[in-house]
Amino acid sequence: MVQYFPGVFLKNPDLAPRTEKQNKEEKVMKKRISAWTTLAALLLIAIFAGCDQSAEYDIRGTWDYVQYHMETVVYDNGTISFSGDPSGGTWTLYNLYDVEYIGTYHVNNTKVVLEGEEQWIGNFMDETHMEGSWQGEDDSGTWTATKLETEIRSLY
Repeated sequence: MVQYFPGVFLKNPDLAPRTEKQNKEEKVMKKRISAWTTLAALLLIAIFAGCDQSAEYDIRGTWDYVQYHMETVVYDNGTISFSGDPSGGTWTLYNLYDVEYIGTYHVNNTKVVLEGEEQWIGNFMDETHMEGSWQGEDDSGTWTATKLETEIRSLY
């Protein structure tokens, strides 16, 4: 089939000269495709970066802890036990007055977050030591914890 375009006879209409409008539409479409491709790539990167909810160390077991007020004054001490998965579960704390507190924990890589009546945020220093800061309703300070020898486990 032969089609006529001003000044041109073509057997294949796909080879016809493109109009300025068609060129603009093609450029816009290429930009849209590029933008969507970039957005999809960024979304995948964000998803996979956020998926690393694994714990570098196993928090489960019993730890001795000390809470400090004003960096040097001992505020409280006792034991805290973690049960669940290495990346999350529940904790039970017995302080020096043998009062029990409970809450939840989350571990991501080496970061530790304990939630309950107080919020504790900290990091593993190694497999048997953690430290961080705590915030209560009226007080705040720092804390350290050491895993009891009999409780040391490997994740691997």
